[in-house]
Amino acid sequence: MVAREIRILFTGTPGCGKTTAVHTVGALACQHARTTRRRTTTIGQDYAELPLAGDIVLRCYGTPGQRRFAFIWELLARTADGLIILVDETRPTPVADMEMYLENFHELVSAGAALVCVVKAASLDNTAVISGLEERMQAMDLKVPLIFADTRDRQDMLRVVDKLLQQLAARS
Repeated sequence: MVAREIRILFTGTPGCGKTTAVHTVGALACQHARTTRRRTTTIGQDYAELPLAGDIVLRCYGTPGQRRFAFIWELLARTADGLIILVDETRPTPVADMEMYLENFHELVSAGAALVCVVKAASLDNTAVISGLEERMQAMDLKVPLIFADTRDRQDMLRVVDKLLQQLAARS
């Protein structure tokens, strides 16, 4: 019997924790067959799997963060069911960062893919960043869960994935 697949993408700026998130979520070792690491930048993709109940396999793909790899984003988005955008609040323009990924994955989001925005919170004083993210999503007419998470923490990341899976279940 062939397992049903759910494919989710982890995207965000370079260094925001995409590779770590994929490693943390995946129950099976992260595959690097298509990934080349140069310093700390992923070129290609990260990949891991998580078996779920009922012969369902969650396939997790981490995208490269740089815009010059947008062609890879497009390829991965073609078969994706969901998108997790990681926002690093310590960057100079986290709202613009989120907006850039929303624009580049517009077709996927418009097609009804589940979407979760994760804030990689570095401090407790991030009210301005959160307000900016919420305002921008409202302006784009998006109702997107905004979740604080540590990409190194398995329970945090499983909570993020669960939120995305709840959205998918509600749409089917």
